[in-house]
Amino acid sequence: MIRCICLAAVCIFSGLGAAYSQSLNGTAYTLNADQLSSNNNFISQNVRVIRQNRDGLLFFGTRSGLSIYDGYKFVNFSKTGALNIGRINDVYEMADGSMLIATDNKAIFKYDKGRIHPLYTKNQHTLANFQMAPWGKLLAASREGIYEVLPGGPRAVESLLPGKRFFDLELLGNKFIAACGDNTPIIIFNSKYQVVDSLSIGTVYDMEIGNGNDIWLATPEGLKLMDKSAASKGKIILKPLPAELKAAGLDTKVITTVRTDSYQNLWIGTIYEGLYKFHDNKLAVFNKFNGFAYDRVICLYEDKEYNIWIGTDAGIFKVSNPVFDFFNRKNGLISSITCSAISLNNKTYIATNMGVSVLDERAITKFSTLTATEDCMSTDTMQGKLMFTNTNQLHLVDLSLKKEQVIYTLPDGVTFNPATRPVPGDRNKFFLTNKGILAGYGTKFSYLPAVNDDVRAMLIDKKRQLLFTADHQAGLKVYSYRDSVGKLYVKPLYKTVLPSYAQSLVLSSKGELWAGTLKNGISKFSVTGDGKLNPAGKYDYNSGLSSNIIYCMYKDSHQNIWVGTDAGVDKLCSTNKHTVIQNFYKLYNFQQEVYSIYESPDGNVWLSGFDGLVKVYHSRQLKRPGSPNVLLNMVRVSGNTDTVYNYPDSKRIKLSYTDNTLSFEYASPGFRKERSRLYSFRLLGSNDTAWSTPSLKNSVIFAQVKPGRYAFQVKAGDADGQWSVKPAVFYFIIRPPFWLTTWFFVLSAAVFFMVIYGIYRYRINQIQKVMLIRNRISRDLHDDVGATLSSIKILTEVARKKLINNQAEESVNLLEKIGHQSVEMIDQMGDIIWSVNPSNDSLDRLIERIQNQFNSLCIARGIVLSIEMRDALQVQKLRMEHRKHLYLIIKESLNNALKYAGGNAIIMRIWVEASKLSISIKDNGQGFNKNDANCGNGLRNMRDRVKLIGGVLDICSANGEGTEIKIKCPLT
Repeated sequence: MIRCICLAAVCIFSGLGAAYSQSLNGTAYTLNADQLSSNNNFISQNVRVIRQNRDGLLFFGTRSGLSIYDGYKFVNFSKTGALNIGRINDVYEMADGSMLIATDNKAIFKYDKGRIHPLYTKNQHTLANFQMAPWGKLLAASREGIYEVLPGGPRAVESLLPGKRFFDLELLGNKFIAACGDNTPIIIFNSKYQVVDSLSIGTVYDMEIGNGNDIWLATPEGLKLMDKSAASKGKIILKPLPAELKAAGLDTKVITTVRTDSYQNLWIGTIYEGLYKFHDNKLAVFNKFNGFAYDRVICLYEDKEYNIWIGTDAGIFKVSNPVFDFFNRKNGLISSITCSAISLNNKTYIATNMGVSVLDERAITKFSTLTATEDCMSTDTMQGKLMFTNTNQLHLVDLSLKKEQVIYTLPDGVTFNPATRPVPGDRNKFFLTNKGILAGYGTKFSYLPAVNDDVRAMLIDKKRQLLFTADHQAGLKVYSYRDSVGKLYVKPLYKTVLPSYAQSLVLSSKGELWAGTLKNGISKFSVTGDGKLNPAGKYDYNSGLSSNIIYCMYKDSHQNIWVGTDAGVDKLCSTNKHTVIQNFYKLYNFQQEVYSIYESPDGNVWLSGFDGLVKVYHSRQLKRPGSPNVLLNMVRVSGNTDTVYNYPDSKRIKLSYTDNTLSFEYASPGFRKERSRLYSFRLLGSNDTAWSTPSLKNSVIFAQVKPGRYAFQVKAGDADGQWSVKPAVFYFIIRPPFWLTTWFFVLSAAVFFMVIYGIYRYRINQIQKVMLIRNRISRDLHDDVGATLSSIKILTEVARKKLINNQAEESVNLLEKIGHQSVEMIDQMGDIIWSVNPSNDSLDRLIERIQNQFNSLCIARGIVLSIEMRDALQVQKLRMEHRKHLYLIIKESLNNALKYAGGNAIIMRIWVEASKLSISIKDNGQGFNKNDANCGNGLRNMRDRVKLIGGVLDICSANGEGTEIKIKCPLT
C-alpha cells in the first residue's frame, strides 16, 4: 500500500455552478500491485463497503475479499479453504460481535475471532445490504427481493415484491425503506411486511436518512430528496433539491453514495465528477483538478472518531478533519503563501506574497484578486476601508470605488515586520517595524519616541495603562502608556530578557502575559500593578504543544488562546484549575505552518500560513471521541506466532518452563493519526507490577519469565490524554520444571525421609546383624568351644584325681580324650574364625577350605574326592550366613560319607540352575535306609540349615546303592 499525505494538493477549478473548489486534506490508501499478499496493503483497490465494529476495527469489503485495518496494518482474507470470498456487498455486526459478510458469489460468510468461515454456501441469492428489524429479524436487500436471514439461511419475504432488485434497506422508526433497482419502485413496508407506499423513480443506489427532515437518495439520474416526516408516516414524497445543489448540476449527475456526518456535512459521491460536501448552503467540490484523484466514489463512512472514509475504485481516502476548509493557489488564491486575513462586508481579504485575494463564499466564482502588489504583510481595516501593508508601504483601498492609494511610505532601511497585524489603540493604530513602532491617527503617522527596537509583537493593557513589546534581541519590555487627546505618553519601566527570540504576545482573561518564542515555546508571566513581570509558567512541546517554534498567538472571543507554530496550530483552553492544550496535529492530523490567526465576526477562525488559508468553523464544535479501545492481536511464545483468538477467553493458558519467552503485539484502533497512540503495560505476577512508561511502541517482549501465574495487561492513551477504561488482558501460567513443583517437593521430602529411615533401618539391621553374629559366635563358642572346654575341664579334674590315686592307665586314656577334644575345639574355632572373615565370601574359598580339610582324610582312607565346578562360579560371592551354613552342610555330608559310607569315591558337583545354586555330594558306598536315618541329628541339622538359607535338601540313598545329597538354595 502506498500512503501519501495530501496536505494541499489542489488545482484551480471553476465553472461548476455554485460549487466552489476546495482542497481536501486527508490520507490516501492505495494498492501496491506488487504486494497483494502483504499485510501492509489492503487486498483490492476497488472498495465496495466500509464498516467499523465495536472494537474499533475497520472492515473494508472489496472486489476481491475483505481487509481489516487496526491503524497499523491490514489483515486480508481472499478465500476460506478452497472457496473464494469474491466481491463483498455488505458487512454487518451481530449481537455477539461476529460479522456477517454478504458477497456477490451467492454465499454468506462469518468473521469471528480472527477467522472467516462460510455460513451459507448453498444460498442462491445475492444479498446487497443487511438491516436488523426492531422485531428482532435480520433483513437483507437483494437482487431477488427482500429476505429474512434465518439460522437455516435466507428466506424470501413473499409479500415484498419477490424477484425484484433492491440495493439498500434503511430503518425509519418502525418502518423500512427499500431502495429499488431496475424496474422496481422504492417501497416502504411495516413490521407485517406490508407495502404501505411505493414510487417508481428509477434505480436508487444508496439512501441516507439525514438530519432534519431529509432523506437523500443517490441515483444514476441525480441526487433526489425525500420528505422524512412523510416517510415516517408511510408516504413517499419527493422534495426539490436545495438551489445550491441544483445549480451545481447534482440533480443530473450519476450519484453513487451519500452520507451525513456528525458535523452536519452532507457528502455526495459521484462517478467521474469527484466528491461534494454540502454545509450551511455552501457546496464544495473535490476532484482530480484540486487534488482528489479519484473519479469513482463508491461508498462513504464516518468512523467513531468522526473521520470520513471514502471508498473508490482506486483505493481509500480518509478525511480526518472535516471541520476545516482548505484553500490555496489551486483553488483560486493568488498565492499559497498567506500572511493574514480580515473580514469586511461579508468577504474575506487574504494578504499573500503575491498580492491580496478576495474570498466571497456566496459567489459562483469564489476567489478574485484585489491587487497584485507583492510582499503583502498584513490586512486590516481603517475608516471602513481595507488596509494592507507590503514591505515598506501602507495601502488603503476604497472597496466601493475600487480605488487603491499608498498613504504612507517608510523611510529607507525601515520595513514592516511580516505577518504582524496592526495593533488598535484608543484612537490610533500601531504598526510594527524593524526600527520601532509607527503610530497612525487617520493619515497622520509618527514613531513612538521611547521605542526603537525591532518590535515583533506589541500589546496594550488599557486597564493598567501598560504597553508591552517583544523583540528578538531585547526580549520583553514594559512601558507606561497613556493616550490623552491624541497625544501618546510612553515611558520605559522594566525589561525582561527571554532565553530565546520573543515573537508574539497575548494578554489572558486573568491579566497574565503570554509570550511566544521562536525556540522555547510559551512563557507565562503574572503582571503587577506597576508592570513588573513574574514568571508564572511555561508551555512547550513536552507540555503538549505541536512545536516550540511559535509564530503567532491570538485570543478569540471565548478567551481561548490559539497558537500558530511551524508544525500546526494549538488551542489553549483555560479553566479555573489548569490549561488544556488541544494539539490539532495529534487530534486531527492538521500539520502546516501558521503565520497569522484571525477570528471573523461570524466566529470562524482563519489560519494563514505557508500552504494556504484554512478556515476552522467555530459553529462545528470539535468532537472528541471516547476513551480508546485496545486489542491484543498476537502472542509469540518462544518464537512461535499465534493469534490470541486461539486461546480460550478469560482462561489461563499453561506453558512449559522452556516456553518462557513471550512477546505481545497490540493495537488501539485510532485513525485520526495512525500510530500515534501511546501504550502502557504491566505484567501482574512479576516482581514489577507498575504500569510502564507510555510509549508509541505497540509490542513488548518478556524474556526468561519465571514459573508462575501471570496476567499481561495493556492500555492505550490518545492525544487528549484519555486512557482505556478497560485494559486488554492475557492470562497465562508458566509451569515450573518438575523439580520445582509441589508434588516433587512432597515426593522428594518423602523419599528423603524414606532414605533417612532406610539408612536408619539399615544401620539398625547392620547393628542387629552384628549382634546376631556376636550372638552366633557367642552361641557357637558356648555350645561348641564352651562345651568342649567344660568337658576338658572335667576330664582334667578326673585325670588329676586318677593320678593322685595312682591310676595312671586310666589317666592316660583321659588325657588322650582331652587331646582329641582340644583338636576338635581348635577346628571349631577355625570354623568360626573362617566364617566371619570377609575375605572368604567367594565360592572358591569355600571349596578351598573343604579341600584343605578333607583331602588328607580322604587320601588316608583311600577315598578319591573330586570337586566339579565351572570357573565362572569361583568368584561368586556368598553372604556370610549362606557361606557358613553351606560349609557346615557340606562338611557334615563329607564327614558322614567318610565315616559310614564305606566307599572309595566321593564326587561333589556345583552348578547354577534357574538362578539357584545347586550342590550335589555323591558317594559309591553302602547307602542306608532313609527312614532309619531321619532320626539322626546330623541329617536334621542339615535340613534346618538349608531352610535357614531358603533352600531345599534332598537325600537319595538305598542299601547298597550309595548316597547322594542334593542342595538347592539362592545364590545370595
